[in-house]
Amino acid sequence: MIFDILATGGIVVGGEGLDVDATPAKWSPRDVLYNKEKLANGIIEKIVIKKRLFPRRDDPNAAYLVLYQDTFNALWNEDDLVELT
Repeated sequence: MIFDILATGGIVVGGEGLDVDATPAKWSPRDVLYNKEKLANGIIEKIVIKKRLFPRRDDPNAAYLVLYQDTFNALWNEDDLVELT
């Protein structure tokens, strides 16, 4: 048997690079931090960073702050978190 196959189509590839060094971040994934507001009231709430979310450079409304996502998928600003030393 002989088969003839004719394929047509194309591939569209897109995306954007992420320049991590342009937006400095205080903490890295797997760092253990604490809720600053609750710690001031004597409550210790441990937060483990899962990933950092950097703002888009082409968005004029971006606050250019790094957001941190914890293991429960909550988002935190740098001002909301503190390290225990």
